Amino acid sequence: MKIAVAVVALAALAACGGGGGGSAPSSGGSGSGSTATPTPAASASPTPSGAPSPGTLSASPSPLNLTAVGQTLTFAALDPNFSGTFAQTNTCAGVATVAPASAVGSGSVTFSVTSLAAGTCDVTVTANGQSYDEQIVVTTTSGVVQ
Repeated sequence: MKIAVAVVALAALAACGGGGGGSAPSSGGSGSGSTATPTPAASASPTPSGAPSPGTLSASPSPLNLTAVGQTLTFAALDPNFSGTFAQTNTCAGVATVAPASAVGSGSVTFSVTSLAAGTCDVTVTANGQSYDEQIVVTTTSGVVQ
């Protein structure tokens, strides 16, 4: 049965090859017929889509809570699909210092915050045309121990 199907398929291929004015390739042997060899069609290569889409800019942890004057903690500004400059501006004068002003990173950059006094402020991080407001909370406890 398989041989009959193969013979019918070859006959159909041979019948399709005529009428175009071209000649079918020769088998090169002394056989009585020739067999056409199909040529695979060229496939299109995928086109690169360019740079990955930016992710959502965020920070961790958020908010950043400091509980004593002079304490230093860090937070990470995150954008998983971005590689470049992360910059910060802040409203923390008198409450905390934030460093660095900017840094280059791939996916994230770490900022250090050192508390100066009780209060709250915001650090606005910008990267890849996006911005994120990170809240800084500094609390202190004072009292008399007896």
